[in-house]
Formats: sequence, C-alpha cells, structure tokens
Amino acid sequence: MSLVSHLLKQRADVYRRAEVSDGQGGVTYSYALLQSQRRVKIDQASAREQFEAEQAGASLTHKVYQNHDDDIQRGDEFRQGSDRFRVMNVVKPSTPGVYLRADVELIQSEQEG
Repeated sequence: MSLVSHLLKQRADVYRRAEVSDGQGGVTYSYALLQSQRRVKIDQASAREQFEAEQAGASLTHKVYQNHDDDIQRGDEFRQGSDRFRVMNVVKPSTPGVYLRADVELIQSEQEG
C-alpha cells in the first residue's frame, strides 16, 4: 500500500493489450483484463497541462493516481463505466513509495446511428 491509499476512492478495471496470432503469419490485438476494480483517483488534466503535452507531441486529458506498486505500463487502458482511458505515460514521484501516476487520454467511442 502507498501513502495515498486513503485518497484512492474510485474504482477502474485495468486492461492490457495482447498480441494474438491470426494463424496466417500476422497478428491481431485485443485487450485482456489485468485487474478488476483497482483503487484509483482520476483527475482531469488542467488546460495548461494539456497544452504543454500537446506542445511536446503527446496527448493528455486526465491523470490517474494509484498505489505505487500497481502494475501499469504505456498502452494499458483504465475502464470506468463507458469511459476508456489509454495510458500514454507512467510517472513515478520523486519520493518512492508514495503513488504512481499514469498520464492518460480519454478514448471517445463513436456513436452508431
């Protein structure tokens, strides 16, 4: 547990992208559940943070805080209800054992109609 566990009041499922052979020499990608109901705190990135990320060639819409020893890596997805957040970057704080932050991009699904 980290020093910020008491602040992690939201829950999200974590998915990891997996490569699967298509049987014809190629691969397809799917997402497999890594952890159900992980304790997190999801904050919207400020306009300044979003702008700075864009200037650096990245995308950032939210920040997801979690326990410092949780397994997370670039490309994973947090799913909370119908919202999907793709991990773009993982940031560790300067003081070890406090928390782990994932900079994420909200993936908006297309509406059929």
